[in-house]
Amino acid sequence: MGWNEWPLIVFTVLAQTAIGAFWVHAFVLLGNTASSEQRQKLARGSLVLWLLMAVAFAASTAHLGMPLRAINSLARVGSAPLSNEILTGGAFFALGGLGWLLSVTSKGSPGLLKALTGLTLLASVAFLICMARFYMIDTVPTWNTSLTPAAFLVTALIAGLLLGRERLAAAGIQGPLGSVLLGIAALALLAGVVMTLVQQASLPHIASSIQSAAELVPDYAQRMAGRFALLAAALAIWLGAERRASLPAQRSLATVALVLVLLGEMLGRSVFYGLHMTMGL
Repeated sequence: MGWNEWPLIVFTVLAQTAIGAFWVHAFVLLGNTASSEQRQKLARGSLVLWLLMAVAFAASTAHLGMPLRAINSLARVGSAPLSNEILTGGAFFALGGLGWLLSVTSKGSPGLLKALTGLTLLASVAFLICMARFYMIDTVPTWNTSLTPAAFLVTALIAGLLLGRERLAAAGIQGPLGSVLLGIAALALLAGVVMTLVQQASLPHIASSIQSAAELVPDYAQRMAGRFALLAAALAIWLGAERRASLPAQRSLATVALVLVLLGEMLGRSVFYGLHMTMGL
């Protein structure tokens, strides 16, 4: 993997984090798990998500080389995976940003804001699916497996739910939801470990005419061990946050945990891009 892949690492990890965090926002904003004042604070605090998306798109544009290339890629919506990814990602960003703008300006009826939240939720799911489908290429056997969308979902469920939890604390929302999110993230971590073991076992059986997939990332085990060590430490810190009654303490611990998660997921994503291999070459 070269340095040219780092913009894609930043794009995919941050975008998936924003997606997962928005799922938490949508659950609260569409439900009755918080007061109207808390929901308004949460909606306004979603600016953090859209700033993450802005950084993610800036990174992806850096990989493309010129912003106009992203616009030109929209010419094949429906038939080209990249076009679909850009369209759904743009829709998620635009709809979410509009919802935030209406919240901070106190515009729009509650019904309109809920409808917009629902549309943004649908766009987030479509974006995650299209992001995964972009990498499921017939000629790249190391990516063209069900492990690719599963890995992207794991990132959304760990990094995204953790960011969502931090945003809940920022909005003054307490209760059992934080522990539920932690439980889901822990299950996602366990799933990630199982997926890694399955992938590692499959790599020796994938080979081109000149190379085995097992040779692409010689330090595969060490990198993934480092990734899961960071994630496990982050979830332990998150558990500590759930045991604190102070909202500022919860936010501080959740922020530290989020930094560890992002580092871990970027380390794991570097392995993903390092496993790129084209059949026949």
